[in-house]
Amino acid sequence: MLAHLGRSEEAVGILKGLVKDNPSGLNPRRLLAMLYSRQKNYEAAIEIYRGILSERPNDGQAMKFMGIALVDAGNYRDGFDTLQRAILLGGGDALAYNSLGIAQSNLGRVSDAVGSYRKALSIKNDYHQARLNLSFTLLKAGQDAEARQEFERLCRENPKLCQQYRSYFPK
Repeated sequence: MLAHLGRSEEAVGILKGLVKDNPSGLNPRRLLAMLYSRQKNYEAAIEIYRGILSERPNDGQAMKFMGIALVDAGNYRDGFDTLQRAILLGGGDALAYNSLGIAQSNLGRVSDAVGSYRKALSIKNDYHQARLNLSFTLLKAGQDAEARQEFERLCRENPKLCQQYRSYFPK
C-alpha cells in the first residue's frame, strides 16, 4: 500500500524489518523483491528470488518473477531460461509470456517472440504492453501490414499509449 502511495522507501524499510525478524517468511521476501524490481533494483530482487528458489526450487511464481527481473535487467539469456522453467512449473501467465517474448526478441528469436506475445494476449486480451511489443516485433520481422493492424487495435483500446508510439506506425 505504501508503495502505491509513492512511499516505496518506507515500504522497503518495513519489509526489510519483517524479513530480518522472520528470515524464512516467504511473503515479506516476495513483496520486498517485487518492490525492488519496481524500483529497478533488479540485482537485489534477483538475489531474494534466488534465496527463495534455493529453499523452494519448484516455486513457479518466484521463478517467474526472477525471470522477469532478469529480462528487465537486460540479462535476456538467463531470463529466457528462467521463464521457460517457470512456465513449465505453472507460472505461465500473460506477464511471463510477455517477458519471454522480450527475451526472445532480444536474442534474435523473432518468430518465437511473436508466438509468446500472442500467447500473452490469448491469456489477457487487453494486455496493451504485449500488443505493443507484438506490433514492434512484427515490424522487426518485416510483417508491416500485420504490425500496423495490431498497432491500430492498440490505438482503439488505449489511445494514450498509442500516441506515444504513433511515429513508428504512420498511417
